[in-house]
Amino acid sequence: LFQDLSYYCCLELKGKENELLKQLARICSIDTGLTFQEASCLSGRFEGSLNLYRADRYPEDMLGPVTFIWKPRDGSENRQLWIWVHPALKQDILRELKAIFQCSEPEEICISEPVATSIQEEKQVEVVMSLSNKRKKEDKEGEKAVPVKKIIGDGTRDPFQSYSWISRTTGIAISDRSMEVLRYRLIGPLSHSVLTDTLKAASVQTV
Repeated sequence: LFQDLSYYCCLELKGKENELLKQLARICSIDTGLTFQEASCLSGRFEGSLNLYRADRYPEDMLGPVTFIWKPRDGSENRQLWIWVHPALKQDILRELKAIFQCSEPEEICISEPVATSIQEEKQVEVVMSLSNKRKKEDKEGEKAVPVKKIIGDGTRDPFQSYSWISRTTGIAISDRSMEVLRYRLIGPLSHSVLTDTLKAASVQTV
């Protein structure tokens, strides 16, 4: 079974490992299972899952379930963490993360480009007709015209607002990577063999 999980929203956190773990501990509890500090997950080898709560409010005020994965260590004290949340939960969880890390200053601004309209589209004449109590658009020659749609993001990120914030006190940066990272899942007994036969390790040149 091949699943497209790209509709899940990705929230990216960057900063010193100790500071990340210190604040993240406030929105989860070891009583429920894994935490962000789980050794196997902290190394970056495995993905983890847990329930998030409002800061210092466990067992009340649960925000919802998330999955997460750490980028493997590179020898630096700075780490990178990706948290995957359902679109319905993203705004509440993002707001809580910005609060505990004191990330309020915008770092990047995303400005959407205007949709270009061709001359042919401007000259196209649409006639609205009623058929079986449904409105259908037709072009000048009587053929069904398909309206042009442009989807920006997944509807959870305002294209005219900041999508990355940084804290001057903690140095932590939070970025909303919704619809920027594609994610797929293979389920079944042959999943690993399919990936092994399909993907090959890239050759890396060292100086």
